[in-house]
Amino acid sequence: MTIRIFVLCLALATVVRPAHAQTPLGFRAALAPPDTRITLEQFGLLVTITADGSVALEGETGFEFDISQAKERITREELNELILAFTRIGYLSMNDNYDRKEDGCPRVGPNCSTNGIVTSFTFNGRSKRIVHTVACLDRDGLSYPRELTKLEEQIKDVAGLKRQ
Repeated sequence: MTIRIFVLCLALATVVRPAHAQTPLGFRAALAPPDTRITLEQFGLLVTITADGSVALEGETGFEFDISQAKERITREELNELILAFTRIGYLSMNDNYDRKEDGCPRVGPNCSTNGIVTSFTFNGRSKRIVHTVACLDRDGLSYPRELTKLEEQIKDVAGLKRQ
């Protein structure tokens, strides 16, 4: 896993160009490859983040999300942090589904398909889509895999989506 993260980070460093500004920690934000695309779909709302930092919302949220604070654009640093989060958890190597025991779920709770989250990640010519339902639980009864759940929350936070 560590080697995979190193290789993905190295690939990111070789395909991106440095930006002009640095963060307070000296991290030089980089331009993401033009095919970079991150999506998250939950409760009928599709969030799409593209390589230039644009954030698009499609669909209806009902009462699940307050989209009044949603961003139209994220910073290059925020996009880079999302890309690194995908590589840290090995997203491109994960299962396509987390719904049943056959998908690696240690425990399966009641399946309610309306409570699923679909994410996708396209980066430098590679793509992956994962369907993750609340029925997939770890032994403590929490959503499994936890790293994917944290990534889903990070995407929502960066895009400015808040639960009502």
